[in-house]
Amino acid sequence: GLGNSYEKTVGENGHESLKKKPGFYRDSRMLERLGRVARRLVPVVERQDLTYHFTILDSDELNAFALPGGYVYVTKGLMKTISSDDELAGVVGHELGHVDKKHGLKQAGKSGLMALVIALMGANDDAKKFQKAAAIAALFANLKFSRDDEFEADRQAVKYTMKAGYRPDGLLQFFGRINKDGKLTSVTKYFSTHPPTMERIKRVQDEIKKRGGRVLAQVPVDPPQYSPPPERLPNPQNPPSSSSRPDISLKLAYEDYMYAKNQYEYKVSQGAPVEEVMSAFRKYQVAKERYFKLKAAMGR
Repeated sequence: GLGNSYEKTVGENGHESLKKKPGFYRDSRMLERLGRVARRLVPVVERQDLTYHFTILDSDELNAFALPGGYVYVTKGLMKTISSDDELAGVVGHELGHVDKKHGLKQAGKSGLMALVIALMGANDDAKKFQKAAAIAALFANLKFSRDDEFEADRQAVKYTMKAGYRPDGLLQFFGRINKDGKLTSVTKYFSTHPPTMERIKRVQDEIKKRGGRVLAQVPVDPPQYSPPPERLPNPQNPPSSSSRPDISLKLAYEDYMYAKNQYEYKVSQGAPVEEVMSAFRKYQVAKERYFKLKAAMGR
């Protein structure tokens, strides 16, 4: 297994890279809410050997994730969508569950990310070090966990929220509401890494009841199943049906972004040489930036 120093190195480097891009968001009301929830959750988590850091990222994507070593991130987009401390406690509790159980490190080990980590630790050139740290941070932000890891993090979230005095069905409330809003493009990110399957929802409800809590959240009976768009084919047989130009350009930019992301994740999962991984990572960042700039310009 990886020692705490590894965890710390990855966390610290990833944190520095996220500080530059997308940058930290310093809205005092949002920070106050996150701090308030974090202060109640941290004393009840299992791992007390870590110093926890909670940060809001300046991104409109809906996402929450953790880096090894106790670094927990929630995007500004997600903070805007949260309607109560109970919901936030559920979302943050879930990420703390991943940290407690070292799921991120385990998943990273499976995906060949450790080669990058080891290269990062050996890098003495700052620019190289920074690139590698950025790749690692992006990887953790997009990490897909196994179903069992998701269930386990959910169980931890229920346990922590109850111990901290929050409603244990906050996570379900959150699912229910963003399912209803269905602002798919921004929601896709959170749901592609945390699919709210019926089985997951049912297990959370069972866990709450098992611990003597009450489930009040209204969860849609059949949430849409979010799956990432398929790999782009070189010559699509069915061009976008919409005839308006801006929509087509946005759709193509989105496909580029997803294609670059898939390529990058594939390289990492195959344990490709670090240079190839870095090159794929840069293409992914460029495509992602283009898509979000275009989306913002169109007021989406």
